[in-house]
Amino acid sequence: MDVEFDNDASAPAQLPLHELAAFEAAARLGSFARAAEELCVTGSAIGHRVRQLEARLGTALFERRGRRLTLLPDGRRYHERVAASLAALTEAHRVLAATEQTCLRIAAAPALATAWLLPRIERFRRRRPQARFDVAPVSAAEDADGGDCDVLIHYGDKGADDAARVRIFGDDVGAVCAPALLARLGPIRGAEDFLRAPLIRHTLLPWPAWLQSAFGHGGEAAGGYVFDDAASLLEAAAAGLGIALSTRVACERFIAGGRLVYAHPHLARLHDYYARLSEAGMRKPLAREFVEWIAQTDS
Repeated sequence: MDVEFDNDASAPAQLPLHELAAFEAAARLGSFARAAEELCVTGSAIGHRVRQLEARLGTALFERRGRRLTLLPDGRRYHERVAASLAALTEAHRVLAATEQTCLRIAAAPALATAWLLPRIERFRRRRPQARFDVAPVSAAEDADGGDCDVLIHYGDKGADDAARVRIFGDDVGAVCAPALLARLGPIRGAEDFLRAPLIRHTLLPWPAWLQSAFGHGGEAAGGYVFDDAASLLEAAAAGLGIALSTRVACERFIAGGRLVYAHPHLARLHDYYARLSEAGMRKPLAREFVEWIAQTDS
């Protein structure tokens, strides 16, 4: 009679890892009781797992004399392979865990990352010199994949996810443009002057809200350019394409360098900046420490 064997019995998903760990510990320590103490289970559990493993393999691994265990030749050869494999798995786990616990993945808008985030990362590195940072650009909070970042730093409302979000700092919004454009347009004193001018829009910074804050009434800008990235918006404004709304932290380098000026002195507080921990970030002590530190630093 032909005997059929299960070709998948040795597949990784079928490996009895609890049984292998019990066998390896018992073989190394020479005792079910000592193996149980190391693995934080009962001695009977270790014995049961070893017997299950022997049944799977179809051979005895130990010679049992009372409480004393002696590896049989098959058991000795098997233990060499199992111990080496478990040691390799343990080392792989240790290396990956060490790498992940010292790597902080941050998603932020490009303009914010350049003007505000990078200097603060350098300061935080003095506290944690072993930390490694991976900074990825995102245009809006919705664009960040929670699986690809530990911390998202974004501008806007706090939202409903209060436990995962921490307010970092408030920032004012102003209307900026190239000096040459302002000289061509002449003085801008009211909402009507703005609505007659070429306006550049950002998806997170609505002109009606800013105009209402500045003049008590406003309107929607017609036509023009629309950006979802503050860095591109500011470059367009500096090129003379129109007047743009920008947070101060994003445009301060352009203002200091003379590429942009404020078209009107009014500054409005429309939203704040927040840091949000992803599920991965909440499990990572370095990410939680960074968010707590940066909130205290810039509060």
